[in-house]
Amino acid sequence: MLLCDEATSALDPETTGAILELLRKINKEYNITILLITHEMSVIREICNRVAVMEGGKVIEKGKVFDIFSNPQSQTAKNFVKTVINDDIPASALKLIQNHDATVWKFTFVGESSGNPLLSNIAKQFDVNVSVLSGNISEIQAIAFGYMIVEVTGEPEEIAKAFAYAATQNVKLEEVGAHGSHI
Repeated sequence: MLLCDEATSALDPETTGAILELLRKINKEYNITILLITHEMSVIREICNRVAVMEGGKVIEKGKVFDIFSNPQSQTAKNFVKTVINDDIPASALKLIQNHDATVWKFTFVGESSGNPLLSNIAKQFDVNVSVLSGNISEIQAIAFGYMIVEVTGEPEEIAKAFAYAATQNVKLEEVGAHGSHI
C-alpha cells in the first residue's frame, strides 16, 4: 500500500497532472493500492475509485466516487462536492426569477440521459417556455454526470403536464425555489 498525504497540495495544474499520472502508472503496473489523503475533490474525481469523507476524525460517508459525487448524503460531502460540481442557481439568475413567480426545476443527468434533447422535447410538446439558468455536465469515472437548472413559464396546467412528462425521462427531477431550496 502506498500512502500519499496531500501529494498534490499547492502544486500547479501541470505538476498535479504529472503526479496523478505517475500514481495511475504505479497502481496499474505494480497493482499497489494507493491511499490518497486530500482536500482537492478534483483530484478524487480524476483518480480515485472509492472515497471516504471524514469529519472530526470519523468517517461520515464512504463509497464509490461516482455515488458520493452524484448523491452526497452528509452536508460535509455536499460542501466538498460543490467545489467541483456547483449546482447552485447563479446570483444573476436569482435576480431574474425573484422578480416574478417562477417555476424552477433541477434536472440531474446520469450516463446516456445527458445527451437526450429533453428541454427541446418539453418546449415542443407543451405550451411552456424553458429558460436555462445554469448547468454543467462532466465525467466522473468515465460516466457522464451533470445537472441543469431551468425556469419554466406558462399556464400551471401545462407546467404540471410538462413536469409529469419530464419525470418519466430517465433523469432525476426536482422542483426548487428561487433560492435553490427544495419545494
